[in-house]
Amino acid sequence: MKKQFFNLILIPCTFLIVILGTISIKTVPLSFLLFLGFVSEHLYKWMLSVKSKYSDFRIFYTEQYFKLQYLGVLFLIYIINSISWKYTSFWSIFAYAANFIIFRIIGSTGTDQLAQTPGSISQPISSSFDLWEENKNSLSDLLENSDDTDLKNYMKSKLNYSSFLRTKKASNLIKQTMEASEEEFEKLMLKIKDLL
Repeated sequence: MKKQFFNLILIPCTFLIVILGTISIKTVPLSFLLFLGFVSEHLYKWMLSVKSKYSDFRIFYTEQYFKLQYLGVLFLIYIINSISWKYTSFWSIFAYAANFIIFRIIGSTGTDQLAQTPGSISQPISSSFDLWEENKNSLSDLLENSDDTDLKNYMKSKLNYSSFLRTKKASNLIKQTMEASEEEFEKLMLKIKDLL
């Protein structure tokens, strides 16, 4: 996790800080030092929190989202301050403080509350699409062997819309029909027709 933090957060932030610093340090050095202090503190705290384990992935992603928003707003505040520093000067500290209160204090309180809510264990969703495709193709092949044109037309019209073909029962019935004799074949095809 630490490697991802370095690659996705620390290196791009350092690159942006260096670019912003070279552009504006001569005109507003105090604003840049203030920005550098806030960003350094945030990145240091973020790096320390990366080591902690999370019981639920929702909490992890929510916390990372708030931290990323806080960092983005820090950059935005600095860009605005570097343009309007001669008018705002130290009043810009209030913008940094508001950002801290909203995204760090309130955001961390929200993620703490989310961590305390009991979660339910979810089961993986099993897709029946593959079974449906297999049953549909097998039934199409069976329809080619049938002599009853009314049955063929009816079943072909229902083939793409039948939820029955998503079941194991359909799969077993189609398999029986493939192995059936000619007399049983028609009976089983009528049974499949009724279940479609």
